[in-house]
Amino acid sequence: MKKSLVLLMLSLLLTISCGDANDENDESGNEADDDDDLNSDDDDNDDDIGEGLGWPIDAILSEDGSLIVLYTSAGDEWDHGISSSLVWFDDARKPIRQIEAGLDFPHTLDVFGGDILISDSNNYRLVIVSASGDEVEEINFEDWENDTVVPNDADFTPDGNIIFSDLFSATINKITPDGELIWQRHPFTGSGELSHPGDDEIHDPDELPNGNLIYCLSQSGEVVEIDENDEVVWAYNEDLLWPKSVQRLESGSTLITDMGHIVEVDPNGSIIWQYVFLFGGGMNAERLSDGNTLTGTNHVALIAPDGTIIWELEPAFNSKSGLAVKPNHRLQMLRSIGYLN
Repeated sequence: MKKSLVLLMLSLLLTISCGDANDENDESGNEADDDDDLNSDDDDNDDDIGEGLGWPIDAILSEDGSLIVLYTSAGDEWDHGISSSLVWFDDARKPIRQIEAGLDFPHTLDVFGGDILISDSNNYRLVIVSASGDEVEEINFEDWENDTVVPNDADFTPDGNIIFSDLFSATINKITPDGELIWQRHPFTGSGELSHPGDDEIHDPDELPNGNLIYCLSQSGEVVEIDENDEVVWAYNEDLLWPKSVQRLESGSTLITDMGHIVEVDPNGSIIWQYVFLFGGGMNAERLSDGNTLTGTNHVALIAPDGTIIWELEPAFNSKSGLAVKPNHRLQMLRSIGYLN
């Protein structure tokens, strides 16, 4: 039932997103030569920034207040003039740069030392873009024993390497920025404690300081932490609908984002904070060092601890699906009467 609902919601997002595209942009989405796509740049005219964009799928906020948003679309939408793009915004959240880089249904982005990492799922590769956007490199897996690699989530590790999940093989992989494999783990092997061992979609694997791995099992509606022996040492699965991102916070609590809400739970699984998307459409979110939460899927906004929206992108660069982030008045009320800290 959960999987069917998720597929229905994703299908709705694709349909509505296609309907919002301008037919006059049909030619802008046609696939060009690989070399041209890899280094394509659409910012010759600032007025053209945002033309034919898909919908926001992930966002990162730099220390200087500038914002980078990844827009995604599936490959079969090229004929509708909708394309995947990376867009830079200044500290006033005005768009200043856009590149396509030949992306096809990208899922996530991360940043390390100015380099921007993108999981480019339908192209079976990872992409690294320079801070300026002038240089674009790819990591492909053609020389791997299993050359069908579908990276659906990728992050830099603190040491500058890369950890990513492969949708095709249900593995978690750690590689160097040059694509050299450091290790590969099959987290379902020998683990009978998972909801659906061997038959799930892994998203957002993170390597914790103690060496454990934490990640989402999207189909199962579960987040698990495993040790070096692939044994489950912590799990949370209360009312999760397709969890897509997870973040272990310095406090020891865990921030989880699914299609309906963002929830922070303590090590015992008790909810200590949550934000409900009244119209759905979560999946990628991040708790920032100042305590605010950045949501990047379908609607890009910065959410304060009391549930109010500090800012959100203007409509032209926010959700093309009609979904929206709304102030969580119920959460604000509970805080106002002292029910929540």
